[in-house]
Amino acid sequence: MKKSITIVDFSHLNMRNLFIALGQAKPRKKDGCFITEDFIQYHKSLLFNSLQFIKNKFKNEIVLAIDGQDNWRKRFYKEYKANRSKSKEDNDVNFEEFFEETDKMLEKIRENFPFKVVFIDKAEADDVAGTISIKYADDMDIILVTSDHDWLQVQAHGNVRVWDPIKKEDQHLSDYEKEIIETEFGPMSRFTIMHTLIGDKGDNVPTITGMSFFSDEFISYLKENGINSECVKTVTSMDIWDELIKKYDVYDVIKSGKRKGELRDTKNIFKTKPYGIKKAEKHCETKECLEAFLSEHNMYKDNFKRNKVLVDFKEVPADVQEEIIAEFNGTEVNYNPNGMLEYFMDEKLNLHVGNINKFYSGKYETKNTSSLDDFLDF
Repeated sequence: MKKSITIVDFSHLNMRNLFIALGQAKPRKKDGCFITEDFIQYHKSLLFNSLQFIKNKFKNEIVLAIDGQDNWRKRFYKEYKANRSKSKEDNDVNFEEFFEETDKMLEKIRENFPFKVVFIDKAEADDVAGTISIKYADDMDIILVTSDHDWLQVQAHGNVRVWDPIKKEDQHLSDYEKEIIETEFGPMSRFTIMHTLIGDKGDNVPTITGMSFFSDEFISYLKENGINSECVKTVTSMDIWDELIKKYDVYDVIKSGKRKGELRDTKNIFKTKPYGIKKAEKHCETKECLEAFLSEHNMYKDNFKRNKVLVDFKEVPADVQEEIIAEFNGTEVNYNPNGMLEYFMDEKLNLHVGNINKFYSGKYETKNTSSLDDFLDF
């Protein structure tokens, strides 16, 4: 009989419960930030309610995939998720305090709860889920709990179930999306090819056409500085490129919404050239279609290679994969009811004090409803 595991996108779970807690707890503010102690207890209660639900729904070994801080992708491409850092700076949450609380909670989970915590400092939760799924899809029954569309790519490499906790339903790749195409960059599923072409706005990964054409304003600026080339590849390789960017002070303008007309914090260097799912579907129809499109511009192949590294789970560096597998196989699952009870009492998580048995991997009782369940039926 195959071993059965469920891998949870813990970072998504943690952040989702954070914003629910902020909306429900109505914390006060000090110096422009929410007071952490006003909502953190409620957040923990929500999080453990979610973990209890997952444990009892899937009734197998639960693996919590954690985001590391020294992400290898940021070293490969410095703009990766740079937009998220800016978003956190503009947020009213004191994330330093919040993540300190999260780290303390994870340590208690490692010591007392029946959850396997897999954390590699250089890896994301995506890497953990992708590496384990691709390696063990034939040997284990694997369930992924996430709302991250990227994780669906593993279904092209094995029979892996993906359950979306927001939609509360399974997600599937079509047979068409799973089909493997032999490209000059190696075998890729259509789903991954399309993801590589379209990029990922949430992770600040550009489309295949992004950063391939200079804006008219920047071309004029180049000419003023004695540079007549409009080729991005040529100009960005010049020794004076960094100096040119530093002196250029024309910024993008917000074109719609409440802030229409305001300046963004990004400089107006590249032209926006729309590229979406319909074009991607056309270009990934066959190997020949893809090759023909990538040959249309001298930047497209470079952009494709960059994006493939950033979005394709098979591109996770070998040393990171080895660390993930070693951590996964070497981590013990603990179950210490006394330790769990002590933790819940110390944190005043009264809702969970009487529910210790619901975390046990061998006993599942009917889930009781409560006011908490009414708005967080996770």
